[in-house]
Amino acid sequence: MDENDNRPKFVDRAGRLTVLAETKGSHDILVYRTLAYDVDEGPNAEITYTLRSTLDDQFFISSRTGEIFSRKDLVAGQNFDLTVRAADRGADNLKTQQKIGISVVARPVTSLAPPHFRHTGLRESITESDKPGQLIVLLSADDADKDRLYFAITDGNEDQVFTIQPNHGSILLALPVDWETRSSYNLTVSVTDGVHYDFTWSGYERRLLSWCLDSLHIVMGHWDMFNVMEHCLCKDVDGR
Repeated sequence: MDENDNRPKFVDRAGRLTVLAETKGSHDILVYRTLAYDVDEGPNAEITYTLRSTLDDQFFISSRTGEIFSRKDLVAGQNFDLTVRAADRGADNLKTQQKIGISVVARPVTSLAPPHFRHTGLRESITESDKPGQLIVLLSADDADKDRLYFAITDGNEDQVFTIQPNHGSILLALPVDWETRSSYNLTVSVTDGVHYDFTWSGYERRLLSWCLDSLHIVMGHWDMFNVMEHCLCKDVDGR
């Protein structure tokens, strides 16, 4: 049985985030998704998130995914300081905290040039051995106006398996994957300068761990000495 001897660790030092002003509609506003991982196994590696803040009337967090939402409008000029706690589900219930600053900026009134992704139709592979926090791909976009850009996953992430860093476009694995449950994802990602939007999609093929067929080979050296060598023939999931 795995010993619960490791605390959760946050993947990213969030520091102070910049988010666009937004008016709350019929849904709460997704502000940010924090992400922690634990190198233990089983329940000792399962993470639960809580928000430790005096702003509980405005912000709340999903205990499973680490998504932070606002129940109220985000108004330009507002600044918030939140503390998130990540705890594992082991008997010792080990915990780690992260401080997150949020600065709300006004949406630009106009922008002459829209942002554009440098690549579209990307395909990446991940395996069941990849851990939450694994960097999958870093998306890049250009903007002739040099406006600040904001990234988001807009479709294909219903299971919340992936997360994207909103200020710099890093797509990370957020939850463990199981090839037998689902073998591929198609994500749609947007980038905006607050006025214009551009979209791309990324295909993610989830593959089983390469597996090894072990065999023993007896290699004769001198007449009175035998060396036993373990040989590993690695194959992909399709057997190649």
